[in-house]
Amino acid sequence: MSDGVTLGTTLAFGLGAVALIVYYGWRSRQRRRIEPMLVLALAMVPLFWLEAPGDWAFWAQYNPHFAHVPAWGPLGMTYGGLPLIAIPGYPFYYVPPMVIAVYVATRLRWPSRFTAAQRLLISGLVVGFIWDVPFEIIAIRLGIWRLADSPWGLTLWGGSRFQSDIAISLMIAIFCMFCTYLIGRTDDRGDMVLLGWAKRHTSSSRAAHLLHFAVVAVSFQIIYALSFVPIFVVHYLGLVTHQSSGPLFDDIPLQSTVGMGHGIVGFAILVGGAALQVWLIFALLNRLDAHLLGKSSPVQAESQVGASQA
Repeated sequence: MSDGVTLGTTLAFGLGAVALIVYYGWRSRQRRRIEPMLVLALAMVPLFWLEAPGDWAFWAQYNPHFAHVPAWGPLGMTYGGLPLIAIPGYPFYYVPPMVIAVYVATRLRWPSRFTAAQRLLISGLVVGFIWDVPFEIIAIRLGIWRLADSPWGLTLWGGSRFQSDIAISLMIAIFCMFCTYLIGRTDDRGDMVLLGWAKRHTSSSRAAHLLHFAVVAVSFQIIYALSFVPIFVVHYLGLVTHQSSGPLFDDIPLQSTVGMGHGIVGFAILVGGAALQVWLIFALLNRLDAHLLGKSSPVQAESQVGASQA
């Protein structure tokens, strides 16, 4: 593996994240209104610490040529070390599919039976999954990261060092579904749903924006962590059937595995867990939609969607 891949990835993630934040910061200044994608990008940065437990859960190993963050607490859970690219990686990776998902939800023609909230949730789920599958495959083929073990029924090229786990894409899709709703759902004033809620519960614009960012960032942490639960269960129980036939990078040995087997059980936990999470988020946000918008009924809640979208 050449250092060119790690250098190129580092530059792409780092410069890409900075460019996105600067661009949406500039747009916010020009419009005198904070862009939803700027809130999304900044709220994504603190998620990097959850990357390490997630790497552990997915038996993931990064290319050893990356520079690493200190192995403090949970940051040391990534086998071989958590790379620095994880910090800018979250805004760099998640902003583009969110732009696409909000566009699909707000600009394409949908059957009338779907509410504004449902269009955003469905769009985020589908776009998130379609976005992540090829990205995971390409990253693994290039050698940015690879997976030592993978579950039955959700693995492509199982048993090779290029094996890809579709369970990762299910988790990403669930998170994207939630994010798309938060940044795409707007009230009659064009404010994002939680910003409008924050304005109703604070006495100044500055306090409202601070409260809004805090709630978005914390909710991202909660939903992202919960999306890992099924794979954590599978990891702890050792319910995998595919293992790489050799080292993923250089001569570095594979991380240890609790056990191998019971693939159907692992599959059921991953798919069933993902389906349950989708249903819970869908049901919860549908139920809370009118309340978050300050409306008294679902009919009143059908205000314009995505008016302040990027």
